[in-house]
Amino acid sequence: MIGSFKSKKFKVKHGHFIYYYETGKLKNKEYYNNGLLYSAEGYFENGNIRYSGKYLHGKRQGIWTNWNSEGRIILKGNFKNGMKDGEWIRHFRDSNMKIYYNNGVIEGKQPGGIVRRE
Repeated sequence: MIGSFKSKKFKVKHGHFIYYYETGKLKNKEYYNNGLLYSAEGYFENGNIRYSGKYLHGKRQGIWTNWNSEGRIILKGNFKNGMKDGEWIRHFRDSNMKIYYNNGVIEGKQPGGIVRRE
């Protein structure tokens, strides 16, 4: 791990923190502002990105994206106050599924172009 702390007691993370696999390859990059996580990126051991997103007041906020180990996007959507919100798209090899959230609750799914209300 590489990073710095704002206090001498090593309790308040501040700035960039970088974590590595035992092999020495990049595992995670995080950015903290006065102890609160602001952004995060994770990586597979092969070097491809695994996930990426931001935080607001310690909760996931905005667009988050997840990739598979081959580098293909598998999930993308929005967080609002730490809850899934709005359209999320699950990507498969030959198709996509849209899922609609309102404050973390599924409101509908769209597999193959048909929306089913829950």
